[in-house]
Amino acid sequence: MDYADSRWQARYRVSNDISDDSYPDPPGSDLGSRSTEARFSRWPGAARSIAAGTRRPLRWLRSSARRRIIGMAVLVVAVALAITVVVLRQVLLTSLDTRIDRALSQEGSELIEFLEAQPRDSDVSEHDHVHRALIAYLETNVTDPDEVMVAVQDGRPIHSSEEPLGDITPFLGQFEEITTPEFADAETDQGPVRLFAQPVVSDEQQVGLIAVAWFEAPERAVVARTVFNAALVSVAALGLATVLAWIIAGRVLRPIGLLALTAREITEGDLSRRLPVQGTDEIASLIAGFNSMVDRLETALAAQRTFLDDAGHELRTPLTIMVGHLDVASGDPEGMQQARGVLLGEAERMSRIVEDLLLLARAEQPDLLAVGPIDVDDWFAELIQLVESLGPQQWVVDDVPIGVVVADVHKLTQAVLNLATNATRHTPDTGSIHLGASLSDDWIRIWVRDTGEGIDRADHQQVFERFRRGESQRSPGGSAGLGLSIVATIAQAHNGHVEVQSTPGEGATFTLLIPVTPVIASSLDRDYREDQVVRWVES
Repeated sequence: MDYADSRWQARYRVSNDISDDSYPDPPGSDLGSRSTEARFSRWPGAARSIAAGTRRPLRWLRSSARRRIIGMAVLVVAVALAITVVVLRQVLLTSLDTRIDRALSQEGSELIEFLEAQPRDSDVSEHDHVHRALIAYLETNVTDPDEVMVAVQDGRPIHSSEEPLGDITPFLGQFEEITTPEFADAETDQGPVRLFAQPVVSDEQQVGLIAVAWFEAPERAVVARTVFNAALVSVAALGLATVLAWIIAGRVLRPIGLLALTAREITEGDLSRRLPVQGTDEIASLIAGFNSMVDRLETALAAQRTFLDDAGHELRTPLTIMVGHLDVASGDPEGMQQARGVLLGEAERMSRIVEDLLLLARAEQPDLLAVGPIDVDDWFAELIQLVESLGPQQWVVDDVPIGVVVADVHKLTQAVLNLATNATRHTPDTGSIHLGASLSDDWIRIWVRDTGEGIDRADHQQVFERFRRGESQRSPGGSAGLGLSIVATIAQAHNGHVEVQSTPGEGATFTLLIPVTPVIASSLDRDYREDQVVRWVES
């Protein structure tokens, strides 16, 4: 591009106010025959600027919430103030007109009273009597500063108030033959005038009248100043309200801005950001809901990562064993037959691990439990038959209450079996394991007590962690370390918990505490009556 073309582009640099038809072609170019799209493809900045110009009328609608709120509030307040000023002006003018008409009518009434108080001599004609009375009335009456009075008889003025504000004689002709009081309006060089004529009537004929004129300009000027001052105050109030609304809206909407910023900053790798909850209004509720949502999201992602880590950790060992046996037994029918049992055992162990991991992963889901009425006596009878096959130890039932409790029978059975299995791992074959249940303080307590190795006090809480394997003299290999974690999960799902009491060398007692009130009332069979949910009788 040569210097001339560069100067042309600098001269016709695109602005937001230039339309596509206002772009002249550069000297020596062939753009005149090109389409608008082709021309803009040469200068994309022009196209963007023009597109921005076409969107300008709608830009305000897409502005920040703060501006939209303030804009709508200012618009409503401005309209309200404008209506108030207009109504105020109309009220003041109406009040002025009413007051003027009342004052003019008062002059007419006073004239009639004055005439009635003036006796007419017998030798004076009616015409002369009215003539003298009209003049006497004007000479004795004190007019208002904006008022002019003229006495008229036989169609011509005979007397007027001193220092009249203006000449009203041109408007008196319309009152020549009236016999009742009348109002009229007129325009003079001094402004609008309100006229009132009070005729003096004898034998239904007009024998004279008093015309009163009120020059409205001075008082209308007062009304105009009052309205103008009210408008100034309204504008000042609108400006002050706008500033205050801008500040208040900024403070009110600031948490929402922080909420949006926090939402953008939160990533899958960092869900630790939270917003402080201040106050009890709707925005505070929104922030509290947002924090709660992030808590649930963090819990779900943590459970997902834990599940993946646990699955990878626990499934790696049986898979390695299975692959190793397959490699060793490859091509050897006898070796394959020997490896078959190992493979089936590892596959079964993998299946149990996956089921346990899925149960732990579903711990936060509301549909984990399927609650229903449980007859504790019958349930314990079935439970004893199940646990007796777990080991050669002596199984002792301490106590069993008679009654009905609401819970998930399958999950409770799984929890007790896990506790019993754990007890068999740490109790000698010649030892004893005790099972029992009791009711106290609206809690059902189900315990499993062994006479085995016991647990150090420092490990009482750690035994419920996932993949936390306690060392056992009877089975050094241990289990997957998920049994007690599942017990704790099932207890928490029932709004309960697990307690452990143990002394090294004296055995351990695990107690499952479940509230006797229904855990999830909506999960009960609709045909099961509420008054039959929990009925306990001490044995």
